[in-house]
Formats: sequence, C-alpha cells, structure tokens
Amino acid sequence: SNSTDLLWKVKNHPPSAAATQAKVQPTALSRSNSFSSTNSALKEDGEESDAPQNRPPTVDLMRINATFRRYSLDGYVHQDDLVDCLKRLGFARPTPEWVDDAFASVTNYGVLDAGEFMLFISAYEDKMRVSILEDFQRYDEDGSERLEQPEFEKLLMEMHIEPMQHVLKEVLSEVDK
Repeated sequence: SNSTDLLWKVKNHPPSAAATQAKVQPTALSRSNSFSSTNSALKEDGEESDAPQNRPPTVDLMRINATFRRYSLDGYVHQDDLVDCLKRLGFARPTPEWVDDAFASVTNYGVLDAGEFMLFISAYEDKMRVSILEDFQRYDEDGSERLEQPEFEKLLMEMHIEPMQHVLKEVLSEVDK
C-alpha cells in the first residue's frame, strides 16, 4: 500500500531526559570556546553517575561552535539571541514557547555559556521530537503507526502544503522501500 512509516524517525530518536533530570557536566571547552564531543553525567561529588544523559544535538558540532562564537559576547549568548541562533542552525521557524521552555530547563540566568548552549540545543530538539510524535499520533487515525496516503495528505494540507499527486505518490513509494 502507499503508506509511509514516519514513526521510525521518532522511535529512532526518542526524547532524552530533560536537562533538569540529570546533573550534566557542561561540555568541555578549549580556550577557543569550542565544544568537545564528550558529555558525562556527574553526581554531586563529581563522580560519574548512571543518570540518563542528554543526547548530543543532531546539528553539526562545527555549526554549533560557529553559531555560539558569532552570537556570544564575553563567552555567553543572551536569551534574546536564541531564536536567531536556532535559525542559523537550520531550524526554519523556532517556536518561542519551546525556546523559553528549553532555556528554562538549562539555566535560571539570562545567558548561556558554551556548555549550556549545547544543552539548550538538545532540549529544543527534544521539544521538537515530542511535538512531531504528538502530531504523528494525531494524524495516524487508524492507530497503525503508519500514515496512509489520505492521512499524510491531511497532515500536509493542514501545514498549508499542497503536493502534486504524482509527487506525493513518489515520496510515499520512496519511504515504503
């Protein structure tokens, strides 16, 4: 059948634990304010814990570094710049409520250092994943964990996207492979 299993994306990238659920060591920085690729959860005494860790952002670390450097002032990015940072990282229309929630899950201050910036990006992506899963479940009217062509068309129409039928069929057949 012409259906697409979009849920695999969400299942393969489920939301990580919220930043506030685990003590996460800010990502190590070099003198040039660059992120390292290590991130370990720590207990109060500094030992590694078994607590769930935030998943690293899916955005390329080099792009995150460049964006942080571009928007940072004295080693910090201000909360007011985060929507622009997300746009620069490829998020087409960042949701202000998600930005505020992700920011609040990382810090109580008005700025983010490099490690907190990484956690913020990860928290924002988690909010996006949860939203995608909720939308998917809303459009999966038959509960099959697949969007059949009429369900997928309805989703696209509500997003104000009107694909040509032959393009829609081609996309669905490609995903079904």
